[in-house]
Amino acid sequence: MNPWAHEFDRGETRGGDSPRRRLTFAGDWAPVWLYEEAYRRDPLAIYGDLLPLFRESDLNLVNVETAISGRGAPIAKNGPCITVPPSVIPPMTEVPFHVACLANNHTLDFGAEALEDTLSHLRAAGIQTTGAGMTEAEVKRPLEMTVGEEPVVIINCGEAEACASIGGEPGVWCYELREVEGIIRRYRAEGERAVIVVYHGGREVAPSPPPYTVAILRGMAEAGAHAVIAHHPHVPQGMEIYQGVPIVYSLGNFVFRYNTPSYYQQVGLLAHLDLAEGKVVGISLTPYRMGNERLSLIAGKEKEALGAELRSWTDLLGDPAALEEVWLAFLMRAFPDPAAFLKGMGDLYAMAAADPATAAAKALNYFFAPAHREAAITLLHRYSRKAGQPPAEWAVERVHRWMTTPVK
Repeated sequence: MNPWAHEFDRGETRGGDSPRRRLTFAGDWAPVWLYEEAYRRDPLAIYGDLLPLFRESDLNLVNVETAISGRGAPIAKNGPCITVPPSVIPPMTEVPFHVACLANNHTLDFGAEALEDTLSHLRAAGIQTTGAGMTEAEVKRPLEMTVGEEPVVIINCGEAEACASIGGEPGVWCYELREVEGIIRRYRAEGERAVIVVYHGGREVAPSPPPYTVAILRGMAEAGAHAVIAHHPHVPQGMEIYQGVPIVYSLGNFVFRYNTPSYYQQVGLLAHLDLAEGKVVGISLTPYRMGNERLSLIAGKEKEALGAELRSWTDLLGDPAALEEVWLAFLMRAFPDPAAFLKGMGDLYAMAAADPATAAAKALNYFFAPAHREAAITLLHRYSRKAGQPPAEWAVERVHRWMTTPVK
């Protein structure tokens, strides 16, 4: 399979040569850390030679992975809390971004006040929002819109972690299997429109999606989604066509750069969906690099090499046993034995005396967030049932090479 593009044979359309409408999806966006100063100095320059791609697209969707507010205080959570001032928004409309996907693990970082501001500032600028809200109905309301003459539904959900809306509280849409699949089926039964899921989840920096992520995203495809686009792992994880449905497992970072020597954490993907008469008729991926000052397109031999690498990992999706070995090799690189894993539990116990809220939030991740829960189950099963049995050597070597490939 071509790692960069796929055309679908959907048969003749009702209107003959119906015009295509292009939707472009970008990954994690938060102009902080290494991009904070560059964005403040020249916010449009940061998109480099990717900017024309957005301006040629009919609808641009971006994962806004930050609060946009001057209010609130950091919540107790496992990981950093991120916020940016409302001044970041006007340049977003010049790109232009049309839809802000908010179902991620940073939207609620500064509490309900900041989330309310985020929604208000984006909407006031004409940027539609989806995946987060102040009430349960708002959180779980898919975005219905028309792109040209093409009716489209965007369902934005994810693992959410500490930012999840629980019991109707303000927050983001935390994925629930039967609920989301039921919504997909309902929209498909109502008529001809493209139903697209944007999902934020998976394990950070893993070279291939964990088995549980594959099951979730394929389940969405089986329920009737026309396409599934995912992000969160901070690295690109390639694309497969599953039962005729394109699934992009991770776009990687976008305007979201931090210090790392890893090549694969410094590259990302844009996903482009072409629609005609309520169907996905084509999908393509555009690779780019995150430079010190701006993004830049990847081309030539580098694009060829990156495509071959992504395709080699995507090929594993057809072999569940191999995928499981890679998942185990990735986890055991950090936690080779029970002591290495359980030390984290001990650290939380010690933290609880001085900061019980943060300790509780970090502990909750082990049970609530699939990325952490599934990792814990996989590791504890191996430690207890197959003690001393390492992952397959080929998987260990492949994961090591991926993790240690330096920035070129």
